[in-house]
Amino acid sequence: MTNSHEWKYITYSDFIQDVELFAQYWRGVLHQAEVYPGSVITFCLPGHAYIDVLHIYGVMRAGYIPQPLTIVPTATFIISLLRGSCSKAIIHAPSFEAKALELSARLNIPNYPALLSIPDRSQAVGNRLPDLPTHVRADDTAIYFHTSGSTSGMPKIIPGNHLWIHGMIKRAVNMLNTSGDTLSGSNKVGSVCHAAQFFGTIRIIAGGHSLVQPLNVSNNPFELIESIPETGITQITLFPASLSRILRRARAEERIRNMLIQLDAVSYGGGSIPPEDEQWARTNGINIVNVYASTECGGPMMISEGTRFSSHNGLRPVQGVQCRFDPISSGSSEGSLDDGVKELVILSESLGCPHPSLCSPDGLFHTGDLFREIQSGYYLNCGRDDDWIKMENAARCDTRTIEDEVRRSCKDSISDCVVVGKHRPKPALFVEALHTTTAIVSQESQLRNVIFERIADLQKDRYETERISGPEMIVLIPLGSLPRTESKGNIRRALVEEKYHTVLEQLYNKSE
Repeated sequence: MTNSHEWKYITYSDFIQDVELFAQYWRGVLHQAEVYPGSVITFCLPGHAYIDVLHIYGVMRAGYIPQPLTIVPTATFIISLLRGSCSKAIIHAPSFEAKALELSARLNIPNYPALLSIPDRSQAVGNRLPDLPTHVRADDTAIYFHTSGSTSGMPKIIPGNHLWIHGMIKRAVNMLNTSGDTLSGSNKVGSVCHAAQFFGTIRIIAGGHSLVQPLNVSNNPFELIESIPETGITQITLFPASLSRILRRARAEERIRNMLIQLDAVSYGGGSIPPEDEQWARTNGINIVNVYASTECGGPMMISEGTRFSSHNGLRPVQGVQCRFDPISSGSSEGSLDDGVKELVILSESLGCPHPSLCSPDGLFHTGDLFREIQSGYYLNCGRDDDWIKMENAARCDTRTIEDEVRRSCKDSISDCVVVGKHRPKPALFVEALHTTTAIVSQESQLRNVIFERIADLQKDRYETERISGPEMIVLIPLGSLPRTESKGNIRRALVEEKYHTVLEQLYNKSE
């Protein structure tokens, strides 16, 4: 582990002592406020530091139910989560003080500043915690997480019972035992207040490995790479955007490329990277491992073997995950180009099947994530059901394929893009240009023509409802204008439709 100034090593013996210290401290504080074990405690923490892990694990050890929050933009944005869990107290980092005070006042519950340092371990001597309860049932709630709200615009509460936590632990062990995993040291990719990193911490502990804390909350991927020789990291995990940045730099710098080659695995999840990035990594001996995870399921459900061992790097379910793939229907008389694309459905008996409140009446969990089988038992992630927007005639448009092609063919001119047009006659493409052109009409027109020409081959066999029909359906916007999620930086398609509604109305009126 590390702080922002120097590396500090924490042993597993230190860790358990620290967890019990925090359990003793918070049990005493909460008892004084008549908040007793079994109550829900909300945490507003950055989630990147060792001390944040101690708060969550400590409160769990004391018999409480933690509700860690990763994103607290406003009190109004998250108050429904606290009401939904019947939270009885808030523990907050200094940066969340104002919002925690507002939540506390509105809900009439106590709030406490989080500890900023670890108490002296000698204080734990002779101050014994009660034994862990033995009467816990599998369906008792153990923790609450939440989604980012990227699809609906508001976060959704994710209850996790003890069976769900057990599924996390079993999958973590199965991944270590069956994937040829030689992990000995890994980085923290995100906040431990999020289900994915919470799982990542469990996976590290399950294997007795080490976890390297980021130098600061920015989680800069280049600082991570530079720390590899000093920390002995053998595997790194990144979000797709950060991985693509690292690979671009590795193309130009042999030193970075060699460090990536020496790693057992470079894992990514939470989105996709361009196919040419994965191919370049394969050719250069870098082992790229793709992970499919779900917040509702509590982390990874599918994982690839890695580009070092597989020519296709397809995903396959983690041992213990029981699922099926259901066909999707376009509902269009035109037919569809999405043949073979199916939705991942988690069976009720599977490890990681979410809380019943998140499942359909038959006990199944419909993920909304789409896959295509590329080899028997191996799958390619085709994005979310939300990525296949339904057009005016009920046909489905594969937005992700268009976006990936634009990013690939126009990377010298654009930063990012998104396809929109839900319930419209044809899709539109919004593009963040790398350079300012919108002030000069001739340059704007030229760039739109270039983009359209470069994606022409991809689109030539598509119906009009499934392609960008002309340069006039391309909208250039300033760099950084597209709304994104705070956690992963994914573009929020629905919010783009809302933000640029007037622009879209004008666009479609002209095209009629």
